[in-house]
Amino acid sequence: MTFVLLPYSVLDDLRLSKSDIQVYISLARYADNKTRLCYPSMATIAKVSRLRRPTICKSLINLEIYGHIIIKRKHGTVNHYQLVAPNAKLLPF
Repeated sequence: MTFVLLPYSVLDDLRLSKSDIQVYISLARYADNKTRLCYPSMATIAKVSRLRRPTICKSLINLEIYGHIIIKRKHGTVNHYQLVAPNAKLLPF
């Protein structure tokens, strides 16, 4: 059985919309269990979340602003995302 872990901090954050949570779940689906890093393309996030690109972009910004993800933007290639667990040590990437 394969599943995705969703921290209560994401579920309980009332600033997040349903779309924000869908995007977080899409990222979590591809995240490494130890490093919490993932590299899905925008097309992959759109397919998994069933959302359009503008909505995904807005949700990624919200998730980053509210401290649930860190985005390492890569010009001309796929961005790198790190999911932030509460009270977790972050690994450099």
